[in-house]
Order: sequence, then C-alpha cells, then structure tokens
Amino acid sequence: MKTNNHFVSPLALVIGVFMLSLLLSACNYQKGVEPLPVGEMQTYVDPALGFSIEYPKGWHVNAQVGRAHFYNDRDVELQFLNPNGSNTRGVVIAVTAKQTNDVKATIETFREDMAKSGSRVGAEQTVKVGNHEGLKIPYTATYDSKTVIHGYHILVTADSVVYDLGVAGFGDFFDAYSAVFEASLNSFQLPKSQAIGVSGF
Repeated sequence: MKTNNHFVSPLALVIGVFMLSLLLSACNYQKGVEPLPVGEMQTYVDPALGFSIEYPKGWHVNAQVGRAHFYNDRDVELQFLNPNGSNTRGVVIAVTAKQTNDVKATIETFREDMAKSGSRVGAEQTVKVGNHEGLKIPYTATYDSKTVIHGYHILVTADSVVYDLGVAGFGDFFDAYSAVFEASLNSFQLPKSQAIGVSGF
C-alpha cells in the first residue's frame, strides 16, 4: 500500500503557521528613527525684537512678533496640538520672548507651569547656547503607551526679556534630531542692543 506523502498533520500545520508569523514579524520590524545630519539651514529674524535663529530649510514656520515655531512638516504642528491623535511623529524648534519686570519671578512661574502640566520634569542645569548662558529644563510628557513627547527648554535672559528656546519630539524622533536641535539653538543671537547686557542664573 502506498503512503500519502502529501498528508500534513495538524501539529505540523500549527508549527508552520507559527514560524510564518515570526518571519512576517521580523520583516515588519522597524528600527528606531535613524539620526539625521544637519543639512542646509536658513535664518529667521524677528521683525520687531530683532533676535535671530537658524532652522532647517524647508521646515514649516508659524511665527509672529516675539514667537516662532519651526516644524519638520506642516502636519506635525497639528500633532503637537493634539498629541492623542494617531500617527504622531515629528519635531519642533521654538523661540518665545517674554518681556518682564521681574526675571526671577518669571522663571519661577515657568517652573510652576511645567509642574502643573503633568510632564515629568528633569533636573535643571546651566548650559551654554552659542555665546549665551541659559537654564536648561528637560521634560517628558506621556499621553499613552505609544505617544510620548521628549523635550527641553533653555531660558536665556537679557535685560528685561526672558527667551524660551525649546525643542521637542515624539518618541525616537527626539534623539534622531538631536544634532539639528543643537545646531539650531547654538545659532541663536540676541538683538545687538541686548547682547551686551546678558544676565546669568
């Protein structure tokens, strides 16, 4: 009697399906976002206050007097406004200038607002941004298991103005753009009238 060599046992079928699923998972696995090099930059100059900063050419810009946000894509701006949406990815570089009569009180209010936001705030440290000294405040904002924003603010004071230099990114995008962040923030220039009277922390 001939043996049916084409017969597949249920156990062999289950094993085959399991191995196939592992293979497909391996094929679909995506590594973290690769680090990006610093490409061509262009300069933004505030039309009234006169501060300037460089940002990657081609990025989406949302700016008004005293505030400028730069996003690596136009859609990313909406994702930061609604982090709970799907497919959240991308980064932002931002500069905000706040005039104040009490620099120390303004910085303390900033700290309090960070604490109230629900973000996990890291240890502060004094850093150099280009030629300027600033106070760096890192943070992590978790919205769900798949939506996490990493970022930091660097506060630079000059005369009666506090400049908030901020960067942020979703998940692995934050680390991937670290060189771009550094190049942009190090390009920051105070208005010539304030460059002499910079106060430290």
